[in-house]
Amino acid sequence: MDRIYLDHNATSPLAPAVTRWLAKGDLLWGNPSSQHQTGKRAAHALDEARSSLYKTFQLTPKTHALVYHSGATEAVNTTVAGLWLAEAARGTRPLFVYSPLDHSCVRAQAARLNSMGHATVELVVDREGQLQLEESVTAIKGAQQQVDGRTLINFTWVHNETGVVWPLALAVALKEQTKAIIHVDAAQAPGKVANCWQLDPQLDIYSFSSHKAGGFKGHGHSFISVNFVGQPLILGGGQQKGARAGTENVMGALALQFALEEMQAQWKPSEQLNVIDQMRAFMDEQLKGKGERIARGAQELNLNTILFVINKLPSDMSLPMFDLAGLEVSAGAACSSGAAKPSHVLENLGLGARAKNGLRLSTSWGFNTQDWEQKLRPALLQVLEKLPLSAP
Repeated sequence: MDRIYLDHNATSPLAPAVTRWLAKGDLLWGNPSSQHQTGKRAAHALDEARSSLYKTFQLTPKTHALVYHSGATEAVNTTVAGLWLAEAARGTRPLFVYSPLDHSCVRAQAARLNSMGHATVELVVDREGQLQLEESVTAIKGAQQQVDGRTLINFTWVHNETGVVWPLALAVALKEQTKAIIHVDAAQAPGKVANCWQLDPQLDIYSFSSHKAGGFKGHGHSFISVNFVGQPLILGGGQQKGARAGTENVMGALALQFALEEMQAQWKPSEQLNVIDQMRAFMDEQLKGKGERIARGAQELNLNTILFVINKLPSDMSLPMFDLAGLEVSAGAACSSGAAKPSHVLENLGLGARAKNGLRLSTSWGFNTQDWEQKLRPALLQVLEKLPLSAP
């Protein structure tokens, strides 16, 4: 049976450009800090990878430093903890702002800060997962009156489960109206939102994970405003100008460079939009009386994600049905010990008891009409026709 991988938001396969490079065996294993020829060769390749990333995302070292790390989870930890360390050194109390729908690494930061007596506040979102700007600004300004330090907002550009897109213009508005530092979680942007290469230089930090875009796991990067003042989380030998110690992962940087250059050259967002529109219309029709697609009323969705719930089946019961049909989907709720747990995202979107019934389809940036019509549509139909009828 041919299997169809539909979990690209969790991890994408290595990009073809990366697998071709690995097959050639021209692997730069040298330490880029070493002064011998092997080290210099690695350092040169690292410099070229940096230049490529600046060009790809239309930023410049004059406004943003580029820092490699292990991925967006580390980036969130470093940004939050680094700011708090800097504020503690100044004797001031900062404010952390986040969304109730944010990734667990963000919510865990908020929980830890709360346990330490620090101030946090949630952004206001509606039932579709959309940011409510005016209400959020009011909540932030109210909380700012209780602290004397800086405000950090975690802004999720593209949501990993719902596919809802928060335009960067909203982040700029938040910054202008609250004077906050904006950390943009951009992990789900490349290949999933048409303007993913156009980073606004007004915003402070953008963080990415390579394995979401055809690169290696355990690697990522951030663009950090040269005006941002924070403490490094990982100390050591002074690599990357002290922003993040540890020998740079040259192989990871090159893999990311090759993956993104290939994506930018070959990706056709308009074609991907056409396909995902067909998929969403199909799912809406097939789920009548059986479930519903989440965030179907959102003003802007990404180009590859469909989150839905099945009324009568929790995810640990429906996942095997898809798997037996060769469809590798993921649960909108995490599964542990064989039992589905409610998704905090679906709970906060008002799904109630159905919060443990979520499933997510996420396709690749190269997914096309032929893939949909000849492969995925027939396989999905085979499963969806077997779902039980029931009103919510």
